[in-house]
Amino acid sequence: MHNHSIPTNSQTLNNQILLNDIQPSVFKRILPLLIWIAFSLLTIACYEYGVFFFTYNVSGKSKIILYVYLLFVHVFFILGYLRGVRSPMIKQQPLLLIKNEKLIGIITTGVTIFLFFSILNLIRSRTSLSLSFSDLDQARKNWIHSQGGLKNHFFFILSIFIIPYISISIAYWNRINKRKKLLLIFLIFFYISDGIRGGSRSGIYSIFTIAFIVALSAIISKRIKISLKTFAISICLLLLLFLSYCTKVRISRNQTTSSGYVKQLLTIPEYSRAVKKDHPFLSILPDSLSPGIISATYYLGHGYDGLARCLEKPFQGVGWGMGSSTVVLRNISRFFKDKDLYNLSYFYRLQNEDGFSRSLWITMYPWIASDFTFTGSIVFLYFLGWLMGACWMSSLKYYDPIAAICLSIIFSTMMHCHNNFSTGDYVSWILFWGSVSSFIITRRYKFKWAY
Repeated sequence: MHNHSIPTNSQTLNNQILLNDIQPSVFKRILPLLIWIAFSLLTIACYEYGVFFFTYNVSGKSKIILYVYLLFVHVFFILGYLRGVRSPMIKQQPLLLIKNEKLIGIITTGVTIFLFFSILNLIRSRTSLSLSFSDLDQARKNWIHSQGGLKNHFFFILSIFIIPYISISIAYWNRINKRKKLLLIFLIFFYISDGIRGGSRSGIYSIFTIAFIVALSAIISKRIKISLKTFAISICLLLLLFLSYCTKVRISRNQTTSSGYVKQLLTIPEYSRAVKKDHPFLSILPDSLSPGIISATYYLGHGYDGLARCLEKPFQGVGWGMGSSTVVLRNISRFFKDKDLYNLSYFYRLQNEDGFSRSLWITMYPWIASDFTFTGSIVFLYFLGWLMGACWMSSLKYYDPIAAICLSIIFSTMMHCHNNFSTGDYVSWILFWGSVSSFIITRRYKFKWAY
């Protein structure tokens, strides 16, 4: 007689996970990598072939250094990603340091408290969506005023739950109940509307990149039943909607109109000297889209101007997270009462030594190089590539909330490569290193050369 043992609940769950495990095609394995490469090359093209002259005209040896460095950055990130998707570590289920249900419960409670106090603050701030569209400048002033004071730090602390909740809820959509789904929809709506009230395009862009990558993982792993074609069309429509909003913001801030925008732009001194007047974009773009597209080329490309400057400066890094974080560096400077610490970060050195504007970007690479040198930043990009590849595969294969959180943070960080290291804020800084550490700790180490 055969002895058939009855499986326990945990064994049944594990078997379901393994039975539902998928073997994605090569294209689906490297899809996030392809998306980032296309986006990164687009930003470089905006810098090289966009409608603006930049303040630092790179040529000769400086240009060679710039593009050789960018070549190494991309090659090492690609190699790291390819190693990550093949890592033996992702062939085993992750360790559970805390039960997933308990973790999600804590995050849900944090998001609920954040929304409750945020709505109360919104009522007091006198900002509204109608005011944002009718008088964007006044709405932004009201919004900035509402962010000040001690409560601002309280909101920042509570906001640490936003990315984890969005990441887990979308990535494992079929595992959450209706109440959590409604909370997710309300959270995204509130976050986007708050960005509109403050005229913050970067805030909307950040939440878009986070939701995009975890939704993509859920679609490929069949947790959300939508075809990739339908998803791609929806994303294109959302991008057009976002471009329309960017157009409105740019018109408002330039105090121009969409009709004849290019001619009006050339009358503004700060732009008239920088615009390439014979650029084909200026003549072929329709009036309705020209403000958004012209500003987008500047938005995406001008950070490489700062990168070129930084590459020519000797390393004076502060090391291990301080140079790449404005908040950490600022507080360390206050603690030691030493203003010279600012000169150890490339961004502040450009301001102090070259008169670089605080409103301009330098890409994410000099921020990382402020801690690890530019040579070390190339190695760090290999590590980020490995992380993104391993998180992507783990989020596809298992019910792994830690992987979903880490994936969304790494991908969003890389989709900000053209401006700054997006984890410089203290909440983002904690969330970045916390999720990275948690992902590594929860992996199993039975295989040699797991990394």
